[in-house]
Amino acid sequence: MTDHAHSHEYIAYMQSDKWRKCKARLYAKRGRVCKMCGATDALEVHHKNYDRLGHEIDDDLLIVCKTCHPKADAARVEWEARRVSQIGMAWATLEDVQALTMKLINTAQPNSDAPVAQKEG
Repeated sequence: MTDHAHSHEYIAYMQSDKWRKCKARLYAKRGRVCKMCGATDALEVHHKNYDRLGHEIDDDLLIVCKTCHPKADAARVEWEARRVSQIGMAWATLEDVQALTMKLINTAQPNSDAPVAQKEG
């Protein structure tokens, strides 16, 4: 994984009209609710991966609240580490990425009353 957290490309994109329109489209399509805990405040859009930064498809993104965003980031980092370390995972399909990300997110649920994230599509 390329660390986009501090790159000029990432910062410029996060401040662009293109990203704002992408987020607005995603909120309109999926609703303004955290897919991890059900919160409706302080929402953000999480990148499940950075493979298509600037050209994301909807399945690359997950709506999360500010509290859950670090958990989703941790799930992405763990998935990336597994992808790199396991033979055959270097060419994982998008479905593989989604399944593992959802598994990792679901195991990080803050409480048992929270809605369980489901594969979006």
